[in-house]
Parts: sequence; C-alpha cells; structure tokens
Amino acid sequence: MLSKHEVRWCFTTLWIASVLGRLPLDVDRKNGKIYETKSCLKKWCFKLQLGLGFLHILYLAGTWLRMLIAPDGYKLIDMTLQPVALLAALLSLYNAVALLIYYPQGTVLVFNELYNGTG
Repeated sequence: MLSKHEVRWCFTTLWIASVLGRLPLDVDRKNGKIYETKSCLKKWCFKLQLGLGFLHILYLAGTWLRMLIAPDGYKLIDMTLQPVALLAALLSLYNAVALLIYYPQGTVLVFNELYNGTG
C-alpha cells in the first residue's frame, strides 16, 4: 500500500497540469482526489490542445503521403518511422478524447478508487 507521502509527486504533477489547462480536471492534493472541472476555461484550453493535436496528425499524414508519392530525398527509415509516429499520435488523441471528454466521470472514478486506500 502506498502512502500519501510516496504519491505526492504524482498529485503535484496532476495539479500543475490541471492549473495550466492541460487536463480538464480539478486536483485536491490535500485529500488525494480529482474531480471533474466546472471551469469553462480549462475545458476550452483542453479542447484547443486537442485541436492542435489533430492538426499535428494531419501534418504527419500529409508528410507520409508526400513521402510515398515523391520519395526523393527521403531514406527508407524515414518512410517506415512516419506511420509509427502517426499511429502513436492517433492513439494519444483517441485516449485523450475517450477518457477526458466523452467519459471523464469514469476516469475520475478509477483514479479515486486507485488512490482511495493510500494512507
């Protein structure tokens, strides 16, 4: 069983990300709980971040298509790593949308259950 002292850096990191608008959650470091945010600004900042992630995915897909259509100047390693980077970006965006936009109460519930027993 982990103590609150052992997970204090996790809570601090989540709190900093929440304050900066990188997570649409409110973090209570004293009690070790997270809550869905009521702040429209935090939600808007997070959705802006997701929009930038989507633009990055479009850029990666366009670059990969360009490599396939006109491969001059690119090495084989570039052509094989580009779809891997594209897939990683797609999975990250999907997880962020699924866990923090469509079902944030599930994320809050799982997190609070995991850290409920910390002493």
